[in-house]
Amino acid sequence: MPNSNLFVQTAFLATKSPHGEKELICGKAEAKEEVGNFVFYILEAARDQKLAKKLAEAITQEAGKGPEITDVDFEGILQRANSVISKSIQLKEKGSALNALIGLVVGNQLFLSQTGSTIGYIFRKDKISSIIERGPADSHPLKSFADITSGKIAANDQLVFGSSCLLDRLSLDRLRSIIRQGDPKSQAGELSKYLKRNRSFDINALFLKAMEGEEIDSNGVSDFEEFYYIDEPSETLASTYNKKVKPTVDLAGRVASAAFRKVWGATSKSASAMVSTYLPKVQKAIGGNRHLGRSFGVKEQLKPSFSTSSKSSLKIRTNAYYSKQGDGIAAKTLPYFYVVIDLLRKLFHKEYRKYLYATLLILAIAIGYMKVKNNSDIKSRKAAEIQQLNSYDKAKNSFEASKGEIALGRSTDLGPVYEELLLAEQSASIPENKEKAGALISEIKAFIDKQTNTLRFVEAKSIHLADNILFMTVSGSDLYGLAGDGKIYQGNIQNADSKLIGSIDQDAGQPVGFAYSTALKKILINTAEKKVFAFDTSTKTVEELKIADSQIGWEESTAIDTYSTNIYLLSPVTGVVWKHTEQDSGFSSGSSYLTKKVDIQGAVDLTIDGNVYVLKNDGQLLKFTKGVQDSSFALKGIPKPYSEILIPSRVYTGDDTNNIFVLDKKYSRIIKFDKNGQYISQYIFDKIPLESFSVNTKLQKIWGLAAGTIYEGNL
Repeated sequence: MPNSNLFVQTAFLATKSPHGEKELICGKAEAKEEVGNFVFYILEAARDQKLAKKLAEAITQEAGKGPEITDVDFEGILQRANSVISKSIQLKEKGSALNALIGLVVGNQLFLSQTGSTIGYIFRKDKISSIIERGPADSHPLKSFADITSGKIAANDQLVFGSSCLLDRLSLDRLRSIIRQGDPKSQAGELSKYLKRNRSFDINALFLKAMEGEEIDSNGVSDFEEFYYIDEPSETLASTYNKKVKPTVDLAGRVASAAFRKVWGATSKSASAMVSTYLPKVQKAIGGNRHLGRSFGVKEQLKPSFSTSSKSSLKIRTNAYYSKQGDGIAAKTLPYFYVVIDLLRKLFHKEYRKYLYATLLILAIAIGYMKVKNNSDIKSRKAAEIQQLNSYDKAKNSFEASKGEIALGRSTDLGPVYEELLLAEQSASIPENKEKAGALISEIKAFIDKQTNTLRFVEAKSIHLADNILFMTVSGSDLYGLAGDGKIYQGNIQNADSKLIGSIDQDAGQPVGFAYSTALKKILINTAEKKVFAFDTSTKTVEELKIADSQIGWEESTAIDTYSTNIYLLSPVTGVVWKHTEQDSGFSSGSSYLTKKVDIQGAVDLTIDGNVYVLKNDGQLLKFTKGVQDSSFALKGIPKPYSEILIPSRVYTGDDTNNIFVLDKKYSRIIKFDKNGQYISQYIFDKIPLESFSVNTKLQKIWGLAAGTIYEGNL
């Protein structure tokens, strides 16, 4: 007999939308009457966008037919699923495109059936065991869900099931550390944060934990189930407030508004009658040029307070007086002011007292609303402060544990260490933590740098050239910057000197490229108006370069580079690299350097060392030798978890260096590769958002550009 006193908590990691060619659906289904036993499923259909949805609907319908679910019913669910698969015409034509897992929990018994490739692990007494083999993804569809695996689970057992690629996104050690979070909600939440940071949205997972019934009596079943959608934005303090606090505050506001409308409806007629009664008195007082206070019954007892002498000099100001003086505002507002005063006085009379109470009620509700909102804001701020205070201890303890795991060779995953760095940086915003958090941040960065072979410049030498500098290049130790308005600046960090040395014409167009030619000993500039200029660094003069054939101009381009005396222009819109050779009367018309059509649309930069390298906006670097693409070349080996170049911006190499350098603006780093594309190291100017860079391998120097300032580091 199944253990009816055992309850299984669940939490799902899901996606709301298909990603790429994949549609992923996960969930659970229960019988009509039975509580605690349920069917769960993880479905991944890669080629039929409707198959996963059809399977989920079939499983839910079949599970909900009877009052309970047994192992016999489970076989019926699998048969229904196989029937849905067999009717999939696209699946029949193209072979299996389904990775799926269906499971049943009945008390302390677990039944599983899978097709394709999924993963499943059980954590029992701090030991991890696989309960599903990561099967082949090419099984025949008509043999789907052919076998059933069964076993027993015990109290405190924890299980995780997931898509086939889950372990491609994180290590088993990382998964183990997530399971140690304790409960399925925390586990699913932690994995969701990790996958969001790494932009991995093609995964579904299910976390389960078996508990004795007594442990959940005080919480209720519904508190244990939750879905986390990894393709939704992360929950912030503001979104938590909007989700959990704001509805209560809004409800109080709606109650106050409804009460006000009700009271206003009841009082509007009486208020109108009172105004119609007293307004004629006001108008009569104005028309008779009489003192307004006397019309409203100023008591005679006040008169003796004025002496005879004072009466003679006292000037009574009537509304007619103000009208004569041209004070139109007083003439229009004074009568209504006295009406309002009289209305307020009448509210204290017995027959109108109910309206006074209604007014006081509205004020009390409004004050209560403001107080609730203010308390909610205070609680939110205090919760954030407590979280920041505690984040230091959490970061410190977690970092020590992660460092130990890596030192013992149990893990190579740096993902947790980056999380601990974020926690430490968060805690540094609290004055009490600032000093010790700063020391922890430095320690974590030093550890990361050692593991990733990163050279970090904390206090780099710098020189400010000018605002609005878009590009930089270098000749020897002289630094050159090109501003958006076409002005050219020169600087030298050693003597801390910078100056304006030239400019291109205002009508030349926005500069889009900037490169130094060793052979020509000039800086080349291309613009959005299809013009190319050469700036002579020795004479400080600018010359517009022309095509020898006057009928032909330069091509539209977004980047420029040179090799020998040839000029190369990158045109990502047309997908062409244009080559121009120097001639006596100018440059030749452009010819496509690429011998075959290659997709370089959206490319952002190019560089040349005899071979031509084109940097694409997806982080790929393409290599061409004599116009032919080298398909074996690719950038590789960048340390995880930031192993992708997310915002590629600049690339540099030359025939005087054995390396290739790529700027990734997302993480503000310059990544160094060998000529085969293998990662070597990376350079980071700490807390400086780089926009461009230059390298001089002879001087063993590297420079980074940010907001018009150039920073220097050693290679």
